[in-house]
Amino acid sequence: MSSLFAQLHDDPPGGWADLGQKLVERGLPLAPGWDKGKWDWNDQAKGSQRLQHQAVTRVRKWMTDCDPPVMVHRDAPWGPPPVDGLPLDFTATQWAAYHQDWSEFRSAMRIARQGNDTARGRAALMRFRQKAGMLRAPQTAELVAAHVERGYQVLVAVELVTTAADPVASLLEEHGIGVSRIFGGGDLETERMRFQRGHNPVVVFNTASATNLQASELMVDGSRASSARRIGFFHQPRYSGIAARQTMGRAHRDGQVCSWSLLFAVGTVEEQAARIMINRLMVTSASVDGDLGAFGKLARLFDTDRLPESIIE
Repeated sequence: MSSLFAQLHDDPPGGWADLGQKLVERGLPLAPGWDKGKWDWNDQAKGSQRLQHQAVTRVRKWMTDCDPPVMVHRDAPWGPPPVDGLPLDFTATQWAAYHQDWSEFRSAMRIARQGNDTARGRAALMRFRQKAGMLRAPQTAELVAAHVERGYQVLVAVELVTTAADPVASLLEEHGIGVSRIFGGGDLETERMRFQRGHNPVVVFNTASATNLQASELMVDGSRASSARRIGFFHQPRYSGIAARQTMGRAHRDGQVCSWSLLFAVGTVEEQAARIMINRLMVTSASVDGDLGAFGKLARLFDTDRLPESIIE
């Protein structure tokens, strides 16, 4: 992007080598992030969706108002995916497990120790995400099973394997529901086809791109995937708005509508992650002048004008 912006402003490419700093010089409300080379919204923009939208709109106009334009966007004629939020209140037992020391929680849940197993700083946030996702696995499995009974084919999007994908898939299989596992190793295309053909009514996956899970997909041999209506659940909120958009696009594509629900435990680190995800979804949509209506209900649920940090992706 730095070389493109340099061209749009008739600047030498070297002048845009530090993209974030150059954007600040151009008046965008950014500040250095935690990671080297990453830039966040500054303190003023963090608390204002309006300022974020203005900044994104300004950059978008650089690319659309030039001659010829270097960016073209068209909303899908079948509309954006419907999205809603499904907050879950932990029970007292779940709260007790959530606040357990990581080593105790790992032992109680029979999670194998892997690599650096400390829980400080950012690692602690990850541990809490692992805990919340694993503690909610039974509720997610029950919700998915209920939709299978209603005739849906269900997509369950996760980020983590051991504490999310595996337990959700295993719980569903214990209830006699076939699950395609598109995560980890194995023959992922065979797993995908078992879902697409309707042999497995559920797919649990952690890939955000390069896989098609839509209804009525046209296959290479001329046949079609099952026409059963798809419905999706984010078992875990993603910090990346781009990854969230790509995930929803696995089934909401080529004229097929797939609604999504975002699951999270209220009062946990997941609620913050869910807020950031929705905020970044709105930013990525605004960056291409996309339809923000699909995220309006969630924006009101999370009161996005008071959201925490949002890293520019």
